[in-house]
Amino acid sequence: AVMIVTQVCVFTRLVDERPPAVRHIVTWFIVGQTISAVAGVLQLLGFRVAEGLIFGRATGLAEHPNTLGLMAVIVILIGLGAWKGAHGFVRIVLVGVMALNGAALVGTGSLSAMLALAAGLFIGILAARKVIGTAVTGILVLALAGGALALSNVEQTFLDSIFFRIAVVTGQSSGGGGAASLEVRELTYA
Repeated sequence: AVMIVTQVCVFTRLVDERPPAVRHIVTWFIVGQTISAVAGVLQLLGFRVAEGLIFGRATGLAEHPNTLGLMAVIVILIGLGAWKGAHGFVRIVLVGVMALNGAALVGTGSLSAMLALAAGLFIGILAARKVIGTAVTGILVLALAGGALALSNVEQTFLDSIFFRIAVVTGQSSGGGGAASLEVRELTYA
């Protein structure tokens, strides 16, 4: 807790006193997380990287799929925020970074991270005050991504982790990771 409070104070001071330092910190965070996302995608493709898969869920260079998922969400939201001011090659890089982190997010099967992304996108849309245009663009992007996945064999690999995770959490599966089911949580906290 002390470290989190200290980080907020240091980061706030950097924003006030040295704005370019913030850009460097964020850039290196994005680079490090994207490397972890690549590791997660490689794990899903069958390569042995770091911890490997946990119950069929990618971990990347993190120790837990939820950590990889939440960090990927942060990078995706930063990328979307940076999109407006970016041009040319930087936009192409942003698309690649967001795509890799999006693939890693799906591969983690982290329902909480996906909910965090949905909440972040909702707040971003409201803050941008371009609800209709953004919603239409989002629907088109999701339709294109879904179409691309439907045409490839990758769909099974990436989406299985989500569907399996939902089945485990709702108690429909007795597979590994059952400690995260709603039934177990009700017994724990009741």
